[in-house]
This record gives sequence, C-alpha cells and structure tokens, in this order.
Amino acid sequence: MAAQKNTDRHEYRLRVSPEFDELEQVHRTVVLCETTREFASFRYELGVEEEVSGTTLKYRITGLKAPQLSLPDSGPAYFRRSYTGLNGAIEILIEGLDKRTTSFVFDVTPTSVTLTSQPRESFVSVSTEPEHPS
Repeated sequence: MAAQKNTDRHEYRLRVSPEFDELEQVHRTVVLCETTREFASFRYELGVEEEVSGTTLKYRITGLKAPQLSLPDSGPAYFRRSYTGLNGAIEILIEGLDKRTTSFVFDVTPTSVTLTSQPRESFVSVSTEPEHPS
C-alpha cells in the first residue's frame, strides 16, 4: 500500500457538484470524497458510513477498502454518491478516522452547487467544480 508523500495539510478532498445523467435524463448532485494521498498500486475505496437526515448528509470515514476489481491502478482512495432531489441549503458533515468533524453548507439546485459556509480550519478541502469538466 505504498503512497506518494502528501504535502497538503488536508487529509481529504470533498467535491460537491451537479451532474446531468444523459441516459436517465435527470439532474443529480454528486458528492465525492477522496484522500489527498495517492496510492501507487490500487485505487482503494474509502470506507464510509453514510447517514442522511433531512437536509444533512453525514459521512463517517472508517478506513480503506480493497477495490472490487484487483486490476492495478493508481490514485486516491475515494467514496462517491449521487443524489436526486437535493434542493436548497444542504449541510455535509465529515468525521475523520480520528473522530474530528468538519461541516460545510451548500446551496443546491438541480443545475448548480454553491458553497455558502465552511470552517476557518479543516482537515478537508472543498470544491464545487464538476468531476470531469466538459
């Protein structure tokens, strides 16, 4: 499980962005959480316990999981979910392995995501840019 040296003060990256599913013709909000560490041998999955309550999404990071396919690949460990129907102010809480928590608030519409509140200091960096810009 060799990893590249992490010079970022953040342990995780959180990306929340809109996505249009061409096949199903539906707008979704994608939440991607990944490590800032890059793993050389595999693309590990980030073990996460997910809790959805009203307008709050809570993710408790539990560790790394071996990938479903054992084909060699490199990159960060990741957790990805997509949601339909998120609208308005959405709070995302992330709890790290060491039980530290951080919270972000986003204004979500079917076609846009705007960060409206974030802590001054956090172990998670945040972005609302699409995963794969068009």
